Amino acid sequence: MPNEALDRLTARLTRLIGTATDALESVYPDGADAWQSELAAQLARYHTAAALVGSGGNEITPALRTAVKSDLASQLAFLDRFAVEVKDASEWQAGWNARAAMYADAIQVPYWRGKTQMLPLPAMPGDGGSECLTRCRCSWDVQPLDGDGNYDAYWQLGAAEDHCQQCQQRAADWSPVRIRDGVLEL
Repeated sequence: MPNEALDRLTARLTRLIGTATDALESVYPDGADAWQSELAAQLARYHTAAALVGSGGNEITPALRTAVKSDLASQLAFLDRFAVEVKDASEWQAGWNARAAMYADAIQVPYWRGKTQMLPLPAMPGDGGSECLTRCRCSWDVQPLDGDGNYDAYWQLGAAEDHCQQCQQRAADWSPVRIRDGVLEL
């Protein structure tokens, strides 16, 4: 299920991260602290933007804001460990550019939290709980049912030729997951 708005946000953030990482490579190892600060600022900005876009451009609820802060804190912890590795290395590593770019894909978690209105779903695409990590291209298809807080939600495999084993299992097991009276039934 392609989402153009999320794709545009991810593409912009990927470019910003790429520009910052390319700049760091050209002056490595000087500037690693500034690089880390720039990435952290962009991640904060784009996590919030993704949640806002996912929720339909309306106000971010307090619950969604709290979830976004938690998602961001998780990514910043990964960034902190990555930055230590970068700072401690004796030379530039070719894989760092691709690794840094993966942070852009992490904004799909707050996007899907907003899109699914913070329903108590068992996982979010790109949350790192599957082999594909942030590179997941799956989605949720949430169908409202009669009654307040009643939904059937389907894990939809993304547009990829190969899907990781966990996502394939999710598609089989979560077809659908049932939410009744706002409570997840597994």
